[in-house]
Amino acid sequence: MTARATAWSSHPSWLLEPRRRAERALISVIQEAYVQGVSPRKVDALVRAMGLEGISKSEVSRLCTELDRGVRAIAIC
Repeated sequence: MTARATAWSSHPSWLLEPRRRAERALISVIQEAYVQGVSPRKVDALVRAMGLEGISKSEVSRLCTELDRGVRAIAIC
């Protein structure tokens, strides 16, 4: 979805903001667990303990790869 499509959405942006904050918080928890050395299996258990359906190992890897890229970008500067 492009920014333009979002701007013309039938839902106001303030309505979706709480969900975006919750998603960002969940991603932060997953990435912090990765930094602390928690295994993907235990991350899945953590996500389930938070009341969600869980997360696949590949999704954990994808989120943590994004974190690694960001860290490398900062280290290069």
